Amino acid sequence: LIRTLYYYFHVGGHNEKIHERQDLDTVNWLLRYPDPCPQQGLGNDCAIFTCKNMECLARRDTQGFPFTQDDMPSMRARFTVHLIKAYFNAQERSEHI
Repeated sequence: LIRTLYYYFHVGGHNEKIHERQDLDTVNWLLRYPDPCPQQGLGNDCAIFTCKNMECLARRDTQGFPFTQDDMPSMRARFTVHLIKAYFNAQERSEHI
């Protein structure tokens, strides 16, 4: 049984080091590197890139991945607002228990 691993690497292209990992059995896995995959320009955006990639995958909106490095400031702001709202919603719900 061959399984497929889609590897979304957003820092400087494909990272072949996944083949060198001793704890991964890649023999029965077919590795795919989806292209295009948005590329991260700054070192401090990896969490935002990861979250945005996961959001696109969850929504099945991977055709060209609708974001770039230039979108990071607005995405960081949107994630911040979302997290703050979620925090206060959770606080409000816990008060009603």
